[in-house]
Amino acid sequence: MTAFFLSFAGFLLIHTLTVLTSFILSIHLAGYHIRSWLKVLLTTSLLYFSIVIGSQTLLGMGGVLTFPSVVIVQLGLFLYVFFRYGLYVLRNWQKIYTQELFVKPDWLLLAAMFAPVLIIAFTRFFNAALQVPVEYDNLAYHLPFVVEWMQSGNLWQVYYSAYAGPLGYYPSNYELLVLWNMLPFGNDLMVNLLNLPIFLLLPFALYYLARKLKVSHKPALMVVLLFLMLPVTLRQLGTPLVDLFFCYTFLLGLIFLREYIATHKLSDLALAGLALGLFMGTKYLGLVYSLPLIAIGIAWIFARFRKQLWARPLRHIGVLFASMTATGGFFYLRNLIDTGNPVFPTEVSFFGLKLFGGYGTVTSNLIETSLVSNVPVLRPFAYFFDRAFVMVGAPGIVVGICVLVYALVFLYSLIHTGVTRHKGIDRQRLELLAVSFIILLLLVFYTVGYWYSPYSFKDLIPNIRYAFMVILIAMLAMGMAVSRWKLLQPAFYLGGFVAVYYNFVTLILFPPLSILVNERVMLDFAQLSEYGFYALIFGLTLYAILLAFYFFRYSFGQKSLLPVSLVLLLCASSMSFVFFHDTRVIRESLRQVLYHAWYAKEHEWLDLLQGSEWFNTFAPTANIAYTGFNMHYSYFGRNLERKVDYVNINDCLSCRYKDFKDNPDSIRANPNPDIWIRNLRLLQKNFLVLKDDRGTPGLEHLWVRERPEIFSPVFRAGDVYIYAISNAPLAVK
Repeated sequence: MTAFFLSFAGFLLIHTLTVLTSFILSIHLAGYHIRSWLKVLLTTSLLYFSIVIGSQTLLGMGGVLTFPSVVIVQLGLFLYVFFRYGLYVLRNWQKIYTQELFVKPDWLLLAAMFAPVLIIAFTRFFNAALQVPVEYDNLAYHLPFVVEWMQSGNLWQVYYSAYAGPLGYYPSNYELLVLWNMLPFGNDLMVNLLNLPIFLLLPFALYYLARKLKVSHKPALMVVLLFLMLPVTLRQLGTPLVDLFFCYTFLLGLIFLREYIATHKLSDLALAGLALGLFMGTKYLGLVYSLPLIAIGIAWIFARFRKQLWARPLRHIGVLFASMTATGGFFYLRNLIDTGNPVFPTEVSFFGLKLFGGYGTVTSNLIETSLVSNVPVLRPFAYFFDRAFVMVGAPGIVVGICVLVYALVFLYSLIHTGVTRHKGIDRQRLELLAVSFIILLLLVFYTVGYWYSPYSFKDLIPNIRYAFMVILIAMLAMGMAVSRWKLLQPAFYLGGFVAVYYNFVTLILFPPLSILVNERVMLDFAQLSEYGFYALIFGLTLYAILLAFYFFRYSFGQKSLLPVSLVLLLCASSMSFVFFHDTRVIRESLRQVLYHAWYAKEHEWLDLLQGSEWFNTFAPTANIAYTGFNMHYSYFGRNLERKVDYVNINDCLSCRYKDFKDNPDSIRANPNPDIWIRNLRLLQKNFLVLKDDRGTPGLEHLWVRERPEIFSPVFRAGDVYIYAISNAPLAVK
């Protein structure tokens, strides 16, 4: 109880300090005069993520990324910001004028619209709170990244495995968010809930951007609702997948770039840079997808300062790139220093000139997994649309129709403007045409980008998520089309509601289990009914938090509401402590049930998970060597107390992918059993886990069979073998 209480208190402490620091800074950037609560919320969230990523990056660069170090840094930063800016906020609390952003909320309308989303979200997040991580990508490499950093405290340490390839070089901002939530507990207790705050924030960002693009209130709400009800969005709930964060930072980049164009404030440009840095530091795709936004920003800077070349434009461009580097540059810098290529393992060429060498055939292999490389397979395109429909559903049809209408609206407006240009074009119409043209260009750019994206064809159904940028831009285009042609609105509302409730009913009655065993989008009410008391606590906790922020919003006009907000947050903290203290035992007891539910039809992965259970029972502190297979996260142990490594089979114990990039045999070059055993002993490994490759024994397995005096079998499940390693001397040959 005491240990968990301290861990939970530390968890609340770092989150509270960071949120308060971000909020004070957002008020400061707003000039201590709040004109838009939505903008303050979005600014606070952006600064929060930037502080979390930035502080951990600095600590990890110094090799001191530990929980005590995080607490010290966050406490120091909070104290500085509080005494520098926060005291002024407190003294002038009621002078910070608040103004409603667009319209006052119609709670009845919101309840009718968003009830299906809230029911699905609550169910999935509650179930996730009672589950250990089981999603394939997380067990294969996302979570092992994080454990590597937790055990070493060093971000220069590149995750190294065999079957997964050189994935450790990929940008990993989202994994830093996972680490932030794992450090206080030393385990994955909170990992499945990481997307909960992002899911709550994303609708506000999409709504705010839509309204700034002149989408009226109700169409903007429908845009948000249709996006949230897409199966590809719902799949993100309750699993630590990166795509919601990727979408959110993309929207923030668009929002603050638009704010900079409207306000000309350097702080808005810096915020846009922070958002784009988070975006490109999350995936390599972010580097490509951020290019049009950067181009728009630079073009606007030169257009605005066309009479003041070069000092002013260069200053603004410098701020943009400096802020981007602060939140997104580390992993590219690490790769450049380590391999000479910032985007390793991919090759970078320009008109046939190789700028950065890649790793083996990785680049060509990645290209082969894209949609554009598999067009013959997609013909007729019904093959693609049939699979895409699984992940976009009925709301996707509504969006597609509206995007076509949007293109027609733009064409009509362009022709109408050309016909009447002799009468003069008012500025408002010209701006609308310019924005519409940019939206269409972005839609084309991201559609092409999706078709060229690696893995967009491989695992086509779950990887519809790579089209999220297309979907978001299409949503905005849909809202603009409906707002422009008001005759469309009745049909739009009717079609939207039918699509939403159709999706809701079918998700309950006919969950699409056929997607993939571990890619399901479904509602599982079993745990809600079995653990009704904890579901009630979970719901009350979320309600108390939302109510606290509601009262906090109005405390600037009525200071007596501030204590009410604080009391509600205290109640939420107490209830969440009870919830997580009790359910951490439940989630462990449900672990086996969950493994079988997800991987019953994939025995090779289920066998691996059973092997990890053997260690949990008989060797909880083992030092394990494994043969580089995927899905090895569970071998670290439930409290990550075990060391798990792929051990090289050649005379280069510390070599990594970069050292073998020109060798056709890669990291498996020059195999030698005696050197491999020597490497095992140098790393003090006392257990070895082998997994046959599709039923075919690997080199290590053949070597183990030849040396029974060193390797003693202790467990087997299918093609998974566990051996104890003895210190017997090598046989002289």
